[in-house]
Amino acid sequence: MKKGLALLLCVGLALTALAGCSGKTKEMQKVTVCEVTHSIFYAPQYVALAKGFFADEGLDVELSNGGGADKVMSAVLSGNVDIGFAGPEASIYVYNEGKEDYTEVFAQVTKCDGSFLVGREKDDSFTWDKLAGKHILPEGAAEAAKTQPPATRATQRSRFINAAVAAGEQFTVDWVHLKLNAYPQHTLVCKDPFATDSEGLQEVLTLLEGKARQHREAAFPPPC
Repeated sequence: MKKGLALLLCVGLALTALAGCSGKTKEMQKVTVCEVTHSIFYAPQYVALAKGFFADEGLDVELSNGGGADKVMSAVLSGNVDIGFAGPEASIYVYNEGKEDYTEVFAQVTKCDGSFLVGREKDDSFTWDKLAGKHILPEGAAEAAKTQPPATRATQRSRFINAAVAAGEQFTVDWVHLKLNAYPQHTLVCKDPFATDSEGLQEVLTLLEGKARQHREAAFPPPC
């Protein structure tokens, strides 16, 4: 028996298909749906549930969050839910395993990924021309900021910390100051927020590289 896996990626299309016009009273039919994740992309589905649009069509929809396509697929295959709300690749994986009881993709809901423009403050009179001359933070920039030093004095701080750790030196840092606790005379003051290097930093890095070399030689002395 083939089980159903709904590829629901543009929920507006699904609602158009499900929400027809009828004045007849319909017997409620229970439908359990497991979605891959909660997402703003699926907002129309949540609105339909909250406003009773599915109920108007005789559908008693119970929605759960699987927390991943693999868990959605497991829920469908085990018979715990009627419909899986995930991408088609999960169904393909099961089919390629040669299982007789595989899932079947029967509906497409989104056609392409969406993008959203967000700001720090609400603007009730927003128009696109207000973006002229503004800097837009692209998708992925927030994640990159967690792992890549930006082109600011944070670059100096990152290099300083890495070198101090490698040299085994204790240090103290804040937004502006970079201090080696054993060498307070070499404390760096990074006043320019966009400076990624300085002569003072190079001197400290040279000092720390020498310390790190001494540690390596002490730990691994050359053979006699």
